[in-house]
Amino acid sequence: MVKYDRDDPNAVPMSQFLGKRLFISVIVIMVLLIGLTSGLITPNDRPY
Repeated sequence: MVKYDRDDPNAVPMSQFLGKRLFISVIVIMVLLIGLTSGLITPNDRPY
């Protein structure tokens, strides 16, 4: 967890951390979709 200090002029903007998390999430979802379409990952037939 990153603590954000508004008074620090050298602090990295919080949007940079959020953007990095979003980028990593998009990459993980793309890898999962590519794995599903290529047949590397097979979905569960019965969800229960």
